[in-house]
Amino acid sequence: MNFKKSSRSSIFYVYRVILLLFVLILFALPVGFWWFAHSSLPQYEGIARHSSLFKEVEVLSDWRDVPYIKALSEPDMYRAQGYWTATRRLFQLDMLRRISSGTLSEVYGSRCLAQDKLIRQLGFRRLAQKELKAMSTEARNCLEDYSAGINGYLDSNEYKNPLECSLLLYKPRKWSPVDTICLMKYLEYLTNESWSLDDLRQKVVDKAGADVATELFGQRLVKSAFLEDDLERIRLACGPEQGLVSDSVKSIAQGLKLGLLSPPGYGSNGWVVSGDRTDSKGGILAFDRHSNFMDPNLWYVISLSCPKLKLSGVTIPGVPGILFGRNSQIAWGATAYKVDDQDLYVEQFSEEFPDKYKTKEGWDLVDTKIEEIPCRDVLGFNKDVYRYKVQVTSHGPILLSSGNSAVSLKWIGENQKLPSFETYYKIARATDWEGFRKALKDYDGTAQTFLFADREGGVGLQVAGAIPERLTSALSTTYKAGQLLPGWTGQADWRGNASFDSLPSFFKPQEGFLVASSKLYQGESLESSPYPVSRITSALEGYVNASRKVGLPDMANLQGDEFAAIHNLFKETVMAAVAKNEVVDQYQVSFVKRMESWNGELSSDSYIASVYEAFLRNLARRMLVPKIEDALTRQYMSRWPRWTVFVERFLREKNEDWLPPEERTFETFIITTLSQSIADVRLASESDDITDWKWGKIHTATFENIIFHGLGGFSNSLGWLVNPPVTGVGGDGDTVSACNLSEYVSREKFTSSVGPTTRVLIDMSDSDKYYETQPMGQGGHLFSEYRTDQLDSWLKKKPLLVPCSDKEAMRQQRNKMVLTP
Repeated sequence: MNFKKSSRSSIFYVYRVILLLFVLILFALPVGFWWFAHSSLPQYEGIARHSSLFKEVEVLSDWRDVPYIKALSEPDMYRAQGYWTATRRLFQLDMLRRISSGTLSEVYGSRCLAQDKLIRQLGFRRLAQKELKAMSTEARNCLEDYSAGINGYLDSNEYKNPLECSLLLYKPRKWSPVDTICLMKYLEYLTNESWSLDDLRQKVVDKAGADVATELFGQRLVKSAFLEDDLERIRLACGPEQGLVSDSVKSIAQGLKLGLLSPPGYGSNGWVVSGDRTDSKGGILAFDRHSNFMDPNLWYVISLSCPKLKLSGVTIPGVPGILFGRNSQIAWGATAYKVDDQDLYVEQFSEEFPDKYKTKEGWDLVDTKIEEIPCRDVLGFNKDVYRYKVQVTSHGPILLSSGNSAVSLKWIGENQKLPSFETYYKIARATDWEGFRKALKDYDGTAQTFLFADREGGVGLQVAGAIPERLTSALSTTYKAGQLLPGWTGQADWRGNASFDSLPSFFKPQEGFLVASSKLYQGESLESSPYPVSRITSALEGYVNASRKVGLPDMANLQGDEFAAIHNLFKETVMAAVAKNEVVDQYQVSFVKRMESWNGELSSDSYIASVYEAFLRNLARRMLVPKIEDALTRQYMSRWPRWTVFVERFLREKNEDWLPPEERTFETFIITTLSQSIADVRLASESDDITDWKWGKIHTATFENIIFHGLGGFSNSLGWLVNPPVTGVGGDGDTVSACNLSEYVSREKFTSSVGPTTRVLIDMSDSDKYYETQPMGQGGHLFSEYRTDQLDSWLKKKPLLVPCSDKEAMRQQRNKMVLTP
């Protein structure tokens, strides 16, 4: 008996030990991961050694980790900036490089191979290497100093591998000047949406005809006369498996969707007010940049100081200095200037000599390159190398081949002479309007509207960049219906770019203000939503007419404006329809009664705004789906930023040709659409209480971490672990503070994917009147206290002061680092 008792005790003891070990392991795993994660956080204060420096550099950081870098020389200033960027944003820095150079497969494996192949076809790195050779010595030295700063951190004893890199089992390689140029070309390409919009127009023409397309796009769409003789040859050239022209374009469009997360056309805002119209007598610059919501944010803010140069502004990881902001004498910003700067060509190849293609002069040899793409295996330990053939014609890279024919893409970045960084480097050293224009004269990147303000109160606007001029006048005055152009005739070729002197240029306007707008230049302008520019212009005109001086608070309010574009028309239309029809639904009755006092604000706490947005969306869908079907309707409403203009025109004209088949009168169409919209909002908010239908509850933005760029659908299952919390936002694609409505998925989904990812306010009357706000924060580490600390201020549209001088930097100082050689 004693033996059995002793045996049972021993077994029980073993079980207790095993249980204890299991509990310890369960406890140790999260504690160990917490320690491992926090050990990779950057150093915020103290002394750090940096081998690339020549002399000591001070870095003062404020309460949101905005650095004020004070160096004794310009090279050390950029080297310290590179060091700081690497400590905060190294994983993002490396991901942007991999995306733009086509090397994601080296980390994520074959799931990214298709995207890497496409990027190699577009050839951003190939073009960057060519442009680097044409740079000035000064600008190139700046890139080399910045690269030395990043690489100095990678080689230092203070180096900490980013948490994401450790989880993915790799260490970033060293940075080089070509990486910066390549990254900037990629980001510029994302703003070039013209061929994608051409594709959309073509699909609508093919589906419903030119008359319907003209109604939807607001411009007469016709086939260019010179193409008529070639259309059938193009269709035959595309091959029997491709079918019609639109099918070829569709296959390319699907390929270009792989990872190229381009905003669908919602432009940024920008304006300047001259000193004689401001309360401080200094010129005021206000602008924002719209891009996809992401984590970390694309932008970060920085101040740089050395004896010969002082800069404060915003830039992106990988780009030294600042892109937009101010120096001691001037301030500048820019918004995208949307023009048709892309074309697709059909190329005819020889059957006997596959490397030769037909041109107007005869047969030419295609430029063939073999790209080597490293690709990780499934286990992540070994790497294969895929060899991929890239061909480039005189028009541009081949995107699609079929038999003896191929489709090539021509875009302005293919023939750019100088990298865009050269221009930004020169702008940072300009001290007046003439110096500013001189810096822009050689800029031939993506067209932008550049805004200017100086300390004397002067303001200006200059459009600059590559705006193609085509040989055939028909192409420059109408949008093409057949988007594939014959590459062998030479008739559809470009003859060059519009000259700098022919582009819009204004300085010291009589009105006292200037607003960035694509209507300034009469070319192939790709319109953004007209409502934000109209709202901004009306507000500024109101100040002028009232003889009221404006200040930064007024400009901040205007930047955060969420006034609904057609709210008065919406209210009038619904009230008139209700007056002619008996409404008995309790939800409709309650909504109409409350709607009367609505001021038109699409704030996140407005419940009327939710029904307004659902109404516009449902009205458009009910008209469009019978004409162009559901899939194309979704594309139209997500990619064409002026679809609200079409809805507004219908509400004003009451054209019954657009009524869906089930409706007989305009008024009943309005009532049934309102009923459906209320039902959608009830479903989305999961509430029957009208006061719970808040716009910010259903209109939500997800800031997806950049680690998921190579992990595809894993964001749906793992996003809750990594991504910041989903955030409710106000506005829509037509407000000044434009947080768009993403592509329609289902009745209850009202998500947003694009918005103002940096807002900048500068008053040149004072060296420290510079304010900036962004939706996330300066930090890129998953556990950084600075990762999302600015979100609340961004949601409240609260400008945050940026230290621009030694005095202000010391006043706001929270941390101090000293970098020593």
